[in-house]
Amino acid sequence: MTPPAKSRFRFEPPFASSTDSNEWQYGERPYAEGEIIETRAWPHASFFPLNESAKQVLAFFKSRQKSRLPLSPWQGDRVRLTDGLGGPQIQPAIVKPEPFDARPQPATGFQPHLKISAA
Repeated sequence: MTPPAKSRFRFEPPFASSTDSNEWQYGERPYAEGEIIETRAWPHASFFPLNESAKQVLAFFKSRQKSRLPLSPWQGDRVRLTDGLGGPQIQPAIVKPEPFDARPQPATGFQPHLKISAA
């Protein structure tokens, strides 16, 4: 795994896509194959997680629109998985239907038994 071609890429939101699968956007130096990496940056899609937290972060990273993600999954000393697309939860409202009378109502104005003559 090699660092990005331009150092400024490490300070930008994750790339929406990447053509070089051997390049890691937040890499600080070249990493050897099989080397264990501990990072507070977003992982590379090819990383293999070693604990449950890493599994959740990697699964979140793989399932979201990358360009919408913040610079890091960390906020302070906690992992915060958000893509900026979720707003406040919609609270369901209680809907009370108006009373409805299904009984037949007497006709008003229309009388089908009367014949209309064309005179």
